[in-house]
Amino acid sequence: MPQKKLLDALGQFSLSRGGEGFLNESRFALLEKIAETGSITHAAKAVGISYRTAWLTVDHLNALDDGPLVSRTTGGKSGGGTRLTDKGLELLKMYRILREEHGKYLERLRTGIHDFERFLSLTRKISLKTSARNQLFGKVLSIKKDALTTMVVLGLKGKEKIVSRITTVGLESLGFSVGDEAYALIKANWIDVTPFEAKKKGKQDNDLKGEILEIREGDGNFEYSLQLEGGSVLVAAAQKNAGPSGLKTGDRVHAGFNASNIIIGVPW
Repeated sequence: MPQKKLLDALGQFSLSRGGEGFLNESRFALLEKIAETGSITHAAKAVGISYRTAWLTVDHLNALDDGPLVSRTTGGKSGGGTRLTDKGLELLKMYRILREEHGKYLERLRTGIHDFERFLSLTRKISLKTSARNQLFGKVLSIKKDALTTMVVLGLKGKEKIVSRITTVGLESLGFSVGDEAYALIKANWIDVTPFEAKKKGKQDNDLKGEILEIREGDGNFEYSLQLEGGSVLVAAAQKNAGPSGLKTGDRVHAGFNASNIIIGVPW
């Protein structure tokens, strides 16, 4: 692998167990176990997470690139299973190199920085964890700003676009520009799901089309996992007495949300 690509990757991935980088150590551990076992059930058990959390993680990882990192099969002589795609295997190989280089890097820091553990503790505090269920990755297509607010158009994979309204001060503090990569954070209960043929209520800044992958039911609410036409996965939540009725897995739907409900983040 060229040295520049390796250094770029080191700058983008969080390799600490406590970090919340999009490809942090816990997620790579799941990829490694999937590669070893060929089973999402066995992989989830090996890394100490639930089956549901494992699939949510897989859906999230598959939304990061133009092609999936993990694929699932059903039926056949082997009874189906889960495997890493060529892209997933390539990423896992790169991660193992990065992990080794990162360990050497930390050892060099440890010998060169006084009170290294305090320094490490500070960097962990700076790292960000978020409760937002939806963390979409894309590229900034346009920026239109005035004195107080800025409209940012983010291109997702599959040529889908979403628009976010942020403060101009926020734009300046993040320091991104057209062509840069960015994340869109959207809480599940900010997304309205409506049947594909139904007339939508009101006007929302973003209207994405997709298919229901899974419906989960809790005390008083529903949670929908949606596969967008471009391949990204969204999770939406709705109260039973306020959400749409009669939806089922496989139905096509609209996912609507307002620009002011999207938080923009950028890689360090």
